[in-house]
Amino acid sequence: MTLLSEIFPVIKPLLVGEKKHQILEHIRTPIRKLHDVQVVMNDKEHTDSSQLIDIKLENNIVKAYYEGLQEPFFGIPDETVVRIVAMYKRLFILMASSFARQNIVGKGITFLALLLNKDILPDWLSHIFEAYPIRLQDQYYIPCVKEIKRVLTGRMNETYVNAIIAILENDNAYRHRLQDILPLLDKAQLRGYKRTRNEIRRLLGILTERELQESMPFKYNAIDKLTLLLLIPRIRKVVIDILNDIDIEKVKMTKEDIYFTNRYMIYKCRGLSREDRQKENIKKYGVL
Repeated sequence: MTLLSEIFPVIKPLLVGEKKHQILEHIRTPIRKLHDVQVVMNDKEHTDSSQLIDIKLENNIVKAYYEGLQEPFFGIPDETVVRIVAMYKRLFILMASSFARQNIVGKGITFLALLLNKDILPDWLSHIFEAYPIRLQDQYYIPCVKEIKRVLTGRMNETYVNAIIAILENDNAYRHRLQDILPLLDKAQLRGYKRTRNEIRRLLGILTERELQESMPFKYNAIDKLTLLLLIPRIRKVVIDILNDIDIEKVKMTKEDIYFTNRYMIYKCRGLSREDRQKENIKKYGVL
């Protein structure tokens, strides 16, 4: 059993990047403080708060065990990591929503820039991602995240790949939604602009139908607007290559993922009602 006092040596070898010491200094938490760390799942109807019991490195995955929960959380349970990931998410949402709000002239300028192979993302965005890196050595990523990193690497800017991977590795809610929807992908539809866009929009429609958190449909709508960029041949090729290359079996939910998504009250994972998902947990674990 890994003692709480061993959290730093367990996590330290996993991190990479020139500024990893900035993250490590925040993770070097005294044992007495770790006893007060809590995981909180909030929604309009329910708050579940549990104390951290232990952190282990199992099968090259950092797992955090909490009192009263039947399965471990994946990832590093550190407040600073959570805050940095939240900043990553807000920056991506800002970029997506900015494009979605552009009028036809603005969108035309964006398309022209892309056709001329110009980088439309501002330099400050990549500077922020580089200033606050959260990276693991490849073998320590969650299997689902490891597969997504594989298909993105070499096809997208490395800085943005690292930021996306940090979000998926450390934000269960975002990762679980992706794991829920990707198995429904019909790769046979990934041909040409219209069919590819329709397939992505179909998946976004399913996400929207299953979503119960009020803030999420706005984000799905922003992504929906971004699908217009598939008109650009080089972008369409990258997106189709990524989706065709991804191994769906490797991104499917694990038993730990299913346990936590069965507890969600703000997302109908697998299209199941809250009651049906709760029954699954009670049948398997005897408790919710």
